[in-house]
Amino acid sequence: MASARTLFWSLLAAVLFVQPAHARDTLRSKMASSSMLPCLKKGDMLIASFGVPEGELEQLRGKVALYMGSGGLSVHRIVGLPGDRVSVAGGRLTLNGTAVPLTRPEGFAKLDSSEGHGEAHLEAVSKEIAYPIFLRPSAAFNDFPEAVVPDESVFLLGDNRGGALDSRAPQVGFVPVARIEGLIGVIYNDVNSSDVCKVESRGYRFPWE
Repeated sequence: MASARTLFWSLLAAVLFVQPAHARDTLRSKMASSSMLPCLKKGDMLIASFGVPEGELEQLRGKVALYMGSGGLSVHRIVGLPGDRVSVAGGRLTLNGTAVPLTRPEGFAKLDSSEGHGEAHLEAVSKEIAYPIFLRPSAAFNDFPEAVVPDESVFLLGDNRGGALDSRAPQVGFVPVARIEGLIGVIYNDVNSSDVCKVESRGYRFPWE
């Protein structure tokens, strides 16, 4: 009887813990700060693809990256690619001499923060990729003088522009692509059921899809 019970629990453990092959190609993490508000909250559970797909560097703009920062793993959005001229003033991004368009679509007022994070806007880094951000021009840490993104590196910004320790900070700066652990593909929280948070930049497809 004991051997039968042992066999039963062994089989049950095998069923519970065997994962599909693609699960080994993912990273799981938790949002540790409010730097990606309004659509990523502190405590959100994240699933990222493992690494950066070979040959897809040009496709990274607008993607949310899990990367190794100065104090450990961080999550911010890739907005500048190698060779880009980037600058930030009052939280607003300028790429290659052109201010990135900002709009305030209907429904964004309900994202406005009552906790001092700022006013919600839609930032569009291309015709295909746009995402909600918080702007708070009065924030103490908000600007970045124009600079060129080095080879094999990226420039990252938090969507919560007035409350993110991102590439604008000297201790972060331009991030080598080799330090990107993965690209966020799945987010578990309550906010993302909102239409304004279902944005194209979240549409990264894992390699097996």
